[in-house]
Amino acid sequence: MLDEIRVNDEQLDASDIRQLESADEIAHFFAKLRYNVDQRTNIPDYAVPEANHTAMMRSSMSPKPKPYLSPEEYLALERTAACKSEYFRGEIFAMAGASPTHVLIVTNIVAALHGQLRRRPCTVYATDLRLKVNAPGLYTYPDIAVVCGEPQFDDDQRDTLVNPTLIVEVLSESTQDYDRGGKFAQYRKIPSFAEYVLVAQDECHAEHFVKQADGLWLLNHSTRDSYTR
Repeated sequence: MLDEIRVNDEQLDASDIRQLESADEIAHFFAKLRYNVDQRTNIPDYAVPEANHTAMMRSSMSPKPKPYLSPEEYLALERTAACKSEYFRGEIFAMAGASPTHVLIVTNIVAALHGQLRRRPCTVYATDLRLKVNAPGLYTYPDIAVVCGEPQFDDDQRDTLVNPTLIVEVLSESTQDYDRGGKFAQYRKIPSFAEYVLVAQDECHAEHFVKQADGLWLLNHSTRDSYTR
């Protein structure tokens, strides 16, 4: 679905900060993403325990236990709420607002993907579309989700996607460990999920994971030099 990332792990200096805010550079970067990756990484489920998510969330919570909510109760509340919340195993976690840099990077990536995929049977969704990972587990809002083929939704409301092909997350200091660990472990339970891209917002760096036919995932890193040549 996507074109080439070439490996270059050279450290970036301060002049490279926020380079991914440029719409032209974002478009050039995503135009070169390809399945041709050259670092094989086996990421078994036990390597990124699901408990990481719960531990991270509970570290900032009051010690008073919250009542368990069913997925149906969560969806009923979420559809009338003023602010978005994530659901994980019976608990709701309010989502913090994004920084201007985060929003700008997401906007540029959406524009680049839309241009690249416009002649393919793929649809690009950003930020506000909820994703159901599995029934008793996780409901969340990825920064970007791409569906190649017919989009499928959880119910007749058509506001909860269930079959993403590609997910893109823009990293922040508070969520990067979760995005790489527990959240990725949850995403890998989705049968249609085939590609995962993590984009830094404080340096020009991206990580591209691609699912192989044997169920293993290939990882490739990209920096500014690898997509400006």
